[in-house]
Amino acid sequence: MTTDVHHDLQPPESRFVTVDGVRMHYHKVSGPVDATPVIFTHGGGPGCTSWNNFRLSAAAFATHHPCYFVDLPQYGGSDMACVEGPFFSWHAAKLLGFMDALGIREELKDMARRIGTVGYCVLLPNLFWRDGGPSFDPALLPLRGPDPMMMRLNHAYSHARGLADTAALLALAERDPAIDARRVATIGWCMGGRHALKAAGAFPLAVRAMVSLHAGFQVTERPDSAHQALRACRAACYFGFAEGDPLSPEEHQRTLALTAARAGVDARFETYPGAEHGFTFPTRHCYHKPSAERAWERVFALFRRTLDR
Repeated sequence: MTTDVHHDLQPPESRFVTVDGVRMHYHKVSGPVDATPVIFTHGGGPGCTSWNNFRLSAAAFATHHPCYFVDLPQYGGSDMACVEGPFFSWHAAKLLGFMDALGIREELKDMARRIGTVGYCVLLPNLFWRDGGPSFDPALLPLRGPDPMMMRLNHAYSHARGLADTAALLALAERDPAIDARRVATIGWCMGGRHALKAAGAFPLAVRAMVSLHAGFQVTERPDSAHQALRACRAACYFGFAEGDPLSPEEHQRTLALTAARAGVDARFETYPGAEHGFTFPTRHCYHKPSAERAWERVFALFRRTLDR
């Protein structure tokens, strides 16, 4: 028996993201959440849109993948923006920006997979889900510096939000019989480091290990500063710093070490000579492979000591 999968679906609701000041229109047809997304674009004829071109295939693809039907600028519901530079390169840049705005990049997923391959279940949240789940192209960092929107979202992601998200993740883990939710590690890179630390202090009965790598803003003047979480922490902690990192200056490192010592926390602090902020990310200009691999060794040694039965 054969089945016709070419259903003429009604268009889903219109959605929009803004890329470099250009408003882009798209439709989304949901598929399996853990599957690779498929992005549909369209030709250049009059009246072309992704939905018009591919709507008959939407149902078939969505059985296996989340599907995004995006209108390039100057088409469909997207802005009639002026092209700056070579036509196809300009549109390609906007399409990459669209992917970033929806968080469709693999960098952190690959790092999560590395942890998963040695036998641990990994829950990887998109910390910016309240703002649509954007991500940002790390290749642009050495050229343009931090994206202003990225910095705004970074600072807007409060400890209260982080702890609420951690509570939701722990509740999810508790419902999964394959996960031992009594033996949990938190790990964070960059902005995630301070939230991993806060989670370890807020959920001391569950969190057995905490890793913070090239993190920033772990010590502030605020009453909810992340370093204060060490006072309630029962986890074994590892802090890896880049040499001369302005986001974790030596005085912050000393404050973390002193707070941990006073609280009796099992904590190790290590500085990586020659490494820059972000040194563990393999696709970024700041990647420092010797330091990154040593950090992974430290992470897995800590996990074996605290999580393995």
